[in-house]
This record gives sequence, structure tokens and C-alpha cells, in this order.
Amino acid sequence: MADFFVALRKRNPRAYFLWLTPAKHERVRDLMRARGICEKTYRVLAAAPSDVPSYLSASDAGLAFIKPCFSKLASSPTKYAEYLGCGLPIVISAGIGDSDALVTREEVGALVSNFSDREYVNAAIIVEQLANQAEQTRNRTRKVAERLFDERRVGLKRYSRLYEAVLAKRFEA
Repeated sequence: MADFFVALRKRNPRAYFLWLTPAKHERVRDLMRARGICEKTYRVLAAAPSDVPSYLSASDAGLAFIKPCFSKLASSPTKYAEYLGCGLPIVISAGIGDSDALVTREEVGALVSNFSDREYVNAAIIVEQLANQAEQTRNRTRKVAERLFDERRVGLKRYSRLYEAVLAKRFEA
């Protein structure tokens, strides 16, 4: 993620990076220092869960790089839905659950496939384009979050159908 920020700052010298993480603040600072990133251009915070939506809503994009591995093939990280629900486009690593389809089909961000400078630049360009259409992007990402991830409209109905199907099969046996 620090490497992505370097690529982003080359395109937009005014870019500011906010790290929300409960631990390893010094590790983040070490990574940023090693890349020559001035501390004035980023901040590392531990935020209370209730404060996270406010921080996200003040942002331009959500970034989440997860190293693809076998256990992540069927994963759906909660933070993707949180970012979209706060109106943020997402920059995420490819190969995590069905997230590739989410980003490409819904046009809500950028995928990074191989953690290369070229991929970071391409993702930075997409983020820049989405940020230039901030109102439309926020509206679209929120609608996508509601349609696909809303716990009352989507989750409750799906879980209810799943449990009904499981119970019906159990009583058939």
C-alpha cells in the first residue's frame, strides 16, 4: 500500500494517505520512510469502530491489498462493503473472492493484479477519474453497497432462505 501511495503522489503531489489501523503504527512509519514519504503527507491512526465511517466519508478512495492465497478465493472482505457504503471507490488486489467482478461489473474502483508500479499507476489514474466525478461516484458506490451488501435487504433474506432450505431438507430425511 505504501508503494501504491508513491505512485499516487507522483500523479497527484497533493495526495494524502490516512492509515486506520489498531496496531503496528511504527511499522507503517518505517515503510513510508523507506520510500521517502514525508510524514506531513500521511497519518496513522487507531480509530474507534464508531469513528471509522466519519474518517472514510472524508476520504476519496478506500485501499485494501490482500495477498491472494487459497483461503482468500472464497473471501468477501467486510471493508469493501464498508468503503462502498461510505461512498468510496475501492482499490483492491485481484483474486479475492468475487471482488474482481464487483469492481469491473459495477465500475466502483480499480484492481491491482501483481503489485507492480505499472498496476499502481493504472489504479491511480482510475482513482483520479472517479474523484473528478465525486458526486456521481459516491452515489453509485453507495447504491452498489445497498444493493449487494445491505444486511436487512440482502443478508437477512439470503440467510432466511438458506436456513429454510436446510431445515426443509433435514425434515425430508
